[in-house]
Amino acid sequence: RRMHTIEEYISIIEELKTVVPDMGLSTDIIVGYPGESESEFEDTLSLMGEIKFNNSYMFSYSSRPNTPAQDFPDTVPQSMKSDRLQRTIELQKRLTLEQGKKFIGKEVEVLVESESSKADADFRGRSAQYWSVHFKGDERRIGEGDMVKVIVEEATGHVLKGRGVFLKENKKLKTGELKKAALSR
Repeated sequence: RRMHTIEEYISIIEELKTVVPDMGLSTDIIVGYPGESESEFEDTLSLMGEIKFNNSYMFSYSSRPNTPAQDFPDTVPQSMKSDRLQRTIELQKRLTLEQGKKFIGKEVEVLVESESSKADADFRGRSAQYWSVHFKGDERRIGEGDMVKVIVEEATGHVLKGRGVFLKENKKLKTGELKKAALSR
């Protein structure tokens, strides 16, 4: 029921990336949809590799009540759905790590969410691309709601690790403003 072609979708993404080169992209992927052929599944993997999503929410198809697909015959065997889902997850893990490594050595803006429970970090927050960022910083100067600059030193899965260099802004954001601030960057 999509109202666009893959080519149109790719064109839109490419145009967006010219405006915001380091933008973060996420998507939902359902594998094993009724009638999905191996070729169509391979096309999905190919598109993932071309777009290079930072993150994907991946599921195998299961019938849901009150949806158009509920009456479709479920023609993809469960074992094939499981295999396709695993292959999709493995590809996304590689893409996520590849995208994360592009930030190593760079300075990113981070909205501080809280102190970190990890031994190798004092704080955790989110970058404008929605990466989880764990970093060392001066506990006396940094707190929840602060915008800080972090130099990324390591990328592991969905987490960037680094060190905070200074406060970008001195004002604190209230909890309700955190999402608004993240979306406006």
